[in-house]
Amino acid sequence: MRRIVLEPFTREEVGVQAAAIRGEELEHDALDTLFRRSEGVPLFVEALAAAETCPSDDDPDLPDHFRDLLLEPVRRFDETTLSVLRAAAVGAVADGIEHEVLHHAAGLPERDLEAALHALVDANVLRPGRTGYRFRHALLRDAVHDEILPGPHSRLHLRFAQLIDAYPDAVPEDRRAAEQAHHYHAAQDLPRAMEAAWRAAVQASRTLAFDERLGMLDRVLALWDRVPDPSDRVEGNSWAEVVSRAAGAAISANRNRRALELVDEALATLDEDADDDGTLTARAVLLRQRGQARSSHACTGGVEDLVRALELHPPHMPGYSQLLALLARESAMLREDRNPTPEGRVLQELNDTGRGFGTLAELAIDAADTGSVSDRCAAADARITLGGVRMRDGDVEHGRPLVERGMAEAIELREPYMEARGAGNLAHFLRELGHHEEGLRVLEESLARHEAWGWAPYHRSFHHQNRAEILFETGDLRQSREVHRRHLARRHGDDKHQHYVQAVEARAAAAMGDAVAARAEAGPSGDRSMLDAHRMDVVQLRTTGLLDAALAEGDLAEALSLSRDVLEQAALERSPGYTWPLLERMAEAARLGAERAREDAGFGETARLVVGLVGTVAGGSRATAWSGRRTRRPYGPRSARSRAPRPRPWPRRGPQRRRPGSPLPCGCTWPGPDCARPRPGWPPGSGSVPWS
Repeated sequence: MRRIVLEPFTREEVGVQAAAIRGEELEHDALDTLFRRSEGVPLFVEALAAAETCPSDDDPDLPDHFRDLLLEPVRRFDETTLSVLRAAAVGAVADGIEHEVLHHAAGLPERDLEAALHALVDANVLRPGRTGYRFRHALLRDAVHDEILPGPHSRLHLRFAQLIDAYPDAVPEDRRAAEQAHHYHAAQDLPRAMEAAWRAAVQASRTLAFDERLGMLDRVLALWDRVPDPSDRVEGNSWAEVVSRAAGAAISANRNRRALELVDEALATLDEDADDDGTLTARAVLLRQRGQARSSHACTGGVEDLVRALELHPPHMPGYSQLLALLARESAMLREDRNPTPEGRVLQELNDTGRGFGTLAELAIDAADTGSVSDRCAAADARITLGGVRMRDGDVEHGRPLVERGMAEAIELREPYMEARGAGNLAHFLRELGHHEEGLRVLEESLARHEAWGWAPYHRSFHHQNRAEILFETGDLRQSREVHRRHLARRHGDDKHQHYVQAVEARAAAAMGDAVAARAEAGPSGDRSMLDAHRMDVVQLRTTGLLDAALAEGDLAEALSLSRDVLEQAALERSPGYTWPLLERMAEAARLGAERAREDAGFGETARLVVGLVGTVAGGSRATAWSGRRTRRPYGPRSARSRAPRPRPWPRRGPQRRRPGSPLPCGCTWPGPDCARPRPGWPPGSGSVPWS
């Protein structure tokens, strides 16, 4: 006989189970609540997910039949034992309650308390720890708590709030204010609940607990109109300033939809005609936050909001350096098209007035002169941007020290996003230079820091994506896909990071001959949604993944059509970082199309057009010294449905730095105008085609 331990479901597995039960995926917050309350137990997930309202923090009621099932063993206890159990249910805010606090809250003689606790532990309702107790399951605690009558309920919560002041060591320092906010609110002592929630939000900012900070600030805002003199209870901050802090916490917690709701609500209350420094700064900060939240999604850009904020923000007021740094970062990554987009025209106006992204980054560093934490963060952000731009343009000597200095400042400030951005950018450019092992070391050292300091796992996913990309380029396809499976499989919705993750996995799957997995990650055939993205790297990576999926399936018509559509719209030559591997796949599609044209003339015209456009982009690239490098990678067996010639296997060896004169599959060289010349053996007239 062998014992099998059934582990609870992970958050993602709970989401899959709930979606199967409800017929739709749960929102981020609802899934978080379901996972927390069910603790991953499939039976509890089923009971909660099947409820009409899928109980949440706002609607915590359990289904009646499920509550009765949980409470059946509890109803056999005597009244003294039940009173102890009810006190424990009120006090166990963070899953457990200390014995000392429970003793004072219950108000019983020690002998009676111990007898009641023995009964609860023997019945497996409470489980003892080193210094306290926890409920066997959080849902059992909820069921007991919901049975308490209103009067005793308020008195017990008020008693616990007061006990935290009387016995502060019984509650961890970083939890005291949050627990007091909970108890005072439940006891309907709203003024003290608001003050405690504000203190808890301040404490959460120190520990980088952004979700908790957002929750506490949301509570402050909910109480704003229900207490006298609310501004006095939050250190003199106005309602709009509290909303701005909540929006900042939402952005840091990757809750950008909530950030947009908060910002729009606050902007609607500000006087558009006011021109005093305070109001102008408040409006500019809110616009900056809206731009930042919008930029987190693939198909919405925030540059217009950021530029408007720059027009409003008085340079001498706090936050100006942060605005400059953020605008520099976002404008450096903006997609450029043949026909300018509205955002492109805004950036062109900035460039025309001498405020390109490099200048903006330098201005941010100059403006960050107060020594405040926000200024130091802005300077670190700007240095990472400026260093990345210089490395992208080939100036490694001056660019790398800037990125490394920005990283060092972020580490000193304990800023996880900034440190992750610096390490990710440095590893990216080391990969571009062919220093793959060094790039991996940078990522692994950063991951170790994040793990040691308990930083949010969301930031680590950027590093795992870069690791997967490096492993793919060095030919370790299985390990690249394993990194994706272990660390990156969770979907991020419209988050732009998801597009990066899926593109790498699609390419690795295609290289291993797994056309089904490649298509599942790349997206449906015919998809052109990447052309709505505001960042060029999203366009480049998504297109490369889709191309590899089409080629793995043998769908040359789609590969050629996709290549043509992207080449005609996006000015790829102005952002060479990911352009080389993309051009290589496009040229491969054109080569295969030209071969197919001998049998089917319909392929010839598109193939000729694509090879000409590839040559134009290659010849117009700004980074003539080191804009890319060939990734040698093996192909697996073609799909059974493939009608294309089997791609020739590429030798399994490491990637090489692309240098001038390097050949493309179409027979051209990188970069240079000779890409317009037909490859020997191509059909007549397969040279370049001018831009229309």
